[in-house]
Amino acid sequence: MAQLISRANSLIIAAFVVAFGVIALLYARYDADLATARYWVDHTYNVELHIGGLQVTMDEAETSERGYLLTGDDTYLGLYRAARDRSALLFGELKNLTSDNPEQQDRLGKLSPLMQQKLASIAQNIEARRAGGATAVVSADAMQRGRSLMEQLRSLLADMTANESRLLVAREADEAAVQQRTILVVVVGAAVALLLLVLGA
Repeated sequence: MAQLISRANSLIIAAFVVAFGVIALLYARYDADLATARYWVDHTYNVELHIGGLQVTMDEAETSERGYLLTGDDTYLGLYRAARDRSALLFGELKNLTSDNPEQQDRLGKLSPLMQQKLASIAQNIEARRAGGATAVVSADAMQRGRSLMEQLRSLLADMTANESRLLVAREADEAAVQQRTILVVVVGAAVALLLLVLGA
């Protein structure tokens, strides 16, 4: 009888070790999957942040131009110069962040010349105002071209935001699914461990 009890205890201990090992491996796998899913969710938020930042920066450049053309006050140009430099930085970071996304890379390829043209147009208008003084008048064609460039910029940035929003929905759903599987492994593991402990007792 004692021998049977000893053998049963040995089997229970072995089962406990095997079950614990399997559960630990599953948990490690799902935990890694969860970390990956969370990374991509955070990544998408970061891309959206850069897109919004680029839009704000280009708007600031245009606002700075308008202020200078109206007043001739050089203090407005500080905002324009900061926006010009920051837009280049944000664009470079956005290009790196979306290197895994061909659609976004294609949009950035179209965005780059538009940004350069818009900033060049602002620079030309500023120089015309500086050279001509208060009587300088920016041509209607130049104003219309500037508006058109800005509309194209906003349209591309809106498309990029929409793309990231779709990715975010999918990635958040993936994160939630992995999280549920991880919790399930923990719950099942705890139940199995409790059962084996009761059997051992």
